[in-house]
Formats: sequence, structure tokens, C-alpha cells
Amino acid sequence: MQPVGVEVELGRLRGRHEHPVGQDAHRLPAQGDKRAGSKLYIESRRRPDLPFGAWHHGRHRHHRAGPGQRDQTGGDPAGPRGLRTQVSNWLCAVKITHVQNPQPAHRPKSSQFRRVPPLALASGLLSLTLPAMKALVLTSSDGTVEYADVEDPALRAGTALVKLKAAGLNRRDYWITQGLYPGMSAPCIMGSDGAGVVTAVGEGVEESWIGKEVIIYPGRGWGPSPEAQSDDFRILGMPDDGVFAEQIVVPVEQLVAKPEHLTIHEAAALPIAGLTAYRALFSQGKLQPHETILITGIGGGVAVMALKLAAASGARVLVSSSSPEKIERAIALGATAGANYKEEGWASKLNDAHGPIDLAIDGAAGAGFNDLLGLVRPGGRIVSYGGTAGPPEQYDIRRHFWRQIHVIGSTFGSPDDLAGLMSQIERHGIKPEIDSVAPLSEGANVVASMADSPQFGKLVLEIA
Repeated sequence: MQPVGVEVELGRLRGRHEHPVGQDAHRLPAQGDKRAGSKLYIESRRRPDLPFGAWHHGRHRHHRAGPGQRDQTGGDPAGPRGLRTQVSNWLCAVKITHVQNPQPAHRPKSSQFRRVPPLALASGLLSLTLPAMKALVLTSSDGTVEYADVEDPALRAGTALVKLKAAGLNRRDYWITQGLYPGMSAPCIMGSDGAGVVTAVGEGVEESWIGKEVIIYPGRGWGPSPEAQSDDFRILGMPDDGVFAEQIVVPVEQLVAKPEHLTIHEAAALPIAGLTAYRALFSQGKLQPHETILITGIGGGVAVMALKLAAASGARVLVSSSSPEKIERAIALGATAGANYKEEGWASKLNDAHGPIDLAIDGAAGAGFNDLLGLVRPGGRIVSYGGTAGPPEQYDIRRHFWRQIHVIGSTFGSPDDLAGLMSQIERHGIKPEIDSVAPLSEGANVVASMADSPQFGKLVLEIA
């Protein structure tokens, strides 16, 4: 009898595998893989309760083998009850493993057994196609990004399948492509902020979710304390597969209903920028309605969201930037005034004209961070939520302790912060500022464009 042939198609990746009859299991790289840098492995197994039979029912006949006899397929007469099996169409279970970068440190992108249907295979060749979707994939830890076919995600108990319609970019996406993000692994579907429609739910999830437009909370494993995240905390898009894809499966606890006043692009732009801004302002910065706040680096997604949230709360907002155009746009959105931090003496001029400043929030650090120690009033607060410009070149510790400045760290946002953010978004009708929208297929170029930070607000990818 001829070996059973299996042809597999995973998106554009194709392979063929032949399972020799008479072996329990067989695993080889598939022949015919035409895609450079990828490997397709196929493993087949016979049905274990028969000497040689089909995992799914092929046509077969059983009769007792005589002493020392072997059947046509090479079966062992000492099989269960000495059965002898003849199989006219021998079928198997097939396991497909697609490794995008076939190196030991890289995990498979898909690996599962598919039970094949009981087909009549006159040619002895079984064709099997796996569902595939498009995604923006980090294919190596040096930052290579590819718009590729990947296997559809699988539902599990307690999860929901979301058909993504839009995804927002964040600064972390750029750092990942530069190989500068901690704990990187590849391959990995990029992207943290996404919005779409629930199309299916797993066991234990209310079916009322199906058809709802949702925003995905990108954090996992925050932990029980509202003060800081746990050691297990991580964000979608690294190391877990993210939202730069046509679909994603997430625990239902990560879903929130999209506010009606937001477009799907605005909804996708909200999570990380909104959560980071909300936590820096309110959970950590304790901003009050009568206070004056300085938001540095206006133009970035977090800074613009912070401007809108602070202004809506009744605070007086000052901004800084190296771009006069961005300062003008910020004033149009509700800022009282702004300063160009490239100008000599900008901090003292801003303080003289508009101080005292109760709170400053900053996501850059770098050379300008030391200036903030002289900008805020004695007993004032500085919240640091990032360090895109690197560590401060100098730090006046005497000014810090003598003026009793509170310097506070902040990052991302807890589930409690998410509830607070969504409450303010809906109460005040706040919308994220969208700089531009591009298709998912152009995502790698859009991420690269963040190198010079030209945008004002959020960059968004349209998926469907």
C-alpha cells in the first residue's frame, strides 16, 4: 500500500508530507516549502486503538490473523486481540507546526492536531487548509517586521474572539522594532491598542457579548495592588501576541464596551495613551481642579490625552514642546499657554508668567528633566511616566530635597484606572486626537515614521 500523502496550506505557506504505513508517528519538515525564513513541519499519527487504521474512520475490515502472519499493511498480528486490518484508504491525524524563524529559541506560531475527515482518497493524497489571517509580525529580535499570514487564534474557555477593525500605535512599538524593548521574543504579533467587534465567545462567557463593539484593555496580570503592577504584568504585543492582526482572542475581562461617541479609530487610539495619562494625572499626580499643571512634550499621544483630561477636570494646563505649531494646536485644545524648551531660560519665563506650577508630568526625562525641579512650587509634584530621551544628564538633588519636591513614578494603568478613565471619557465626551490613519499592510512604514515624532496625537492602523 502507498504511503498516505498530506498536503497542507497555511496562508501562502505550503508543504507536503508522506506518512509511511506501518509507523505509529512520523515527523519531517514538509517538502515543497517555498517561503524563505520559515519552516513547516507536519506530524502524522495513526489511530492508536487499531494495529494500523484511520484516526477517523476509513473503510476497513477486521479478521483474526493466523500465527506468524502479517497483514497487507505490515501490521503486527500481536495487536489488540490479534486483529488483522486491511485499510482501503488509510487516514491519519495531522499536526502542523509553522515556525516563522526556525531557531531553537523561537516558539512555533501554530502547533496543533487536526483530525482529518473520512474522505475517499483514490489518489492517496489528503489536502488540508488551515484558516489564516493577516498580521504585522516581528519576525526577529533585531526588529524585522513582516506583513504576513498567521494562523487564526483559537477560542478557549473564558475568552472572546474579536474581529479587529482598528489598532493604535504607541512608542513601545517603535522601540520594539529597534530591538530596545526589554524581554523581547520573536516571532510575535505586534500591537497593544485595538478595537473591534466580538464575533464568538468561549465556554463560560455570556453570548450577549457577540456583536458588541469593544475596546481591548491591553494589560495582563496587573495583580491585586492598585499601587503598582505585579512581577507577572505584561502588555499585548510583546511578549504575548497583539492586535496588529485581523483577529485576536482575549480573556473576556479585557473587554470594555466602546463608548458610543467614539469612532472605531478613536476607540483604538485610547487604551495605552489614555490609561498612562489618567494614572499620571490622577492616581499618582493627585491633580485637583484648581491646580496648574505642566505637560511636557506636547504632541505625543499620552501628552495630548493628558491635556484633554486635565482641562476637562478644571485644571489650568501649560505645555512645552520644541515645535511652535504643536504649542498652537495645544492652546486650541484648551491649554492656557506653552513654552519652547529649546529657548534659553524657557522654564523661568514660563514660571514667571504663569506660575506657580503645582504638578508637572513628563515622559521624556533626558537633559530637560532637571529643569522641572525649579519649575514646580515648593512641595509640588513631578510625575515621570517614561524616559524616551534617556536618563537625566544632571539632577540637582539639593533642589529636590530643599524644596521638598515629590518625584513620583507612573506607568500604564490598572483595571481601576481603566474604570476611572472610561468614566471621564463618557462624562466629558473626550475623544483621542488622531494624527493619521493607514492600512495594516503599511504598518511597518508607519512604525518607522515615529523615529522623529512628527505626529500630533495618535497614529492608527485600519484593519477592516
